Amino acid sequence: ASKRGISYHNDTAAKDYDILLSAKSPVSWYYTWSPRPGPPSHIFPWGFRDNVEFVPTIHGTGKLDSDIADLDRLNASSKHLFSFNEPDEPAASGGSNLNPREAAEAYIARIVPLRKRFLISHPAVTGSQRGFDWLKTFHDECYKIDKDKGCPTDFVVVHWYGGFDGLAGWLAQLRAWYTEAGYVPGGDRNSSALPFWLGELGIPGAPMDANLVMMSQTLPYLDGLPWIAKYAWFGTFRPAQANNWTGVGVAFFDDNGGLTDLGSRFLGGPQKGFPVG
Repeated sequence: ASKRGISYHNDTAAKDYDILLSAKSPVSWYYTWSPRPGPPSHIFPWGFRDNVEFVPTIHGTGKLDSDIADLDRLNASSKHLFSFNEPDEPAASGGSNLNPREAAEAYIARIVPLRKRFLISHPAVTGSQRGFDWLKTFHDECYKIDKDKGCPTDFVVVHWYGGFDGLAGWLAQLRAWYTEAGYVPGGDRNSSALPFWLGELGIPGAPMDANLVMMSQTLPYLDGLPWIAKYAWFGTFRPAQANNWTGVGVAFFDDNGGLTDLGSRFLGGPQKGFPVG
């Protein structure tokens, strides 16, 4: 199966998703930073299509009861779960703003039991030294709470905003740390290496040419690494959905809903039926 996926940004242009989710598209999964597919329901209905996995996210600890209850509405094609989104980042900029201790407590009490139904991820920190420091402290707090098991995980979710060389270095740093810390997939997961997912990827604020260079280097690299399970670009929207931080240089679509160079490249290009425009 293809590793490529998309994130849903409250963009209501159904035509765009007719392209992204067409039968010839390589998109095999998507997420919404929440435990709920959609909206709108005509694009992402509950019990979505089986060939495109919806991956729910428990974004933070503020609505754990209702968020976990919503997971019961998902169908069997949802097999993976993302836990806390960018806990080292303030809520105002999309993070869950959790200190490592409270995250460890919530993870052990509420996320780990969900392994009966899902493969679960560790919290996805920002691609930064601050994020790495948070992750190491989270690990320590987990073993203070449960000295035998800590906070087990089935896969790792990575965020990276920047060039290709930085991405390769960040992945190597995280993988080395997870290996040294002794993390392995859960007992019956049938994998010798902890899988890594790229949940957010791109160069916000940079021109499209720079993003295209980065994507052209990154996609074959990620496709060639057996321990990279899935990845999603941050920018599956039109310029009107961009903001001052993202810029329009990451967008998959133009103002009229035609594919940009980035969108075309991600979906496989003209030879796969996805020309620019």
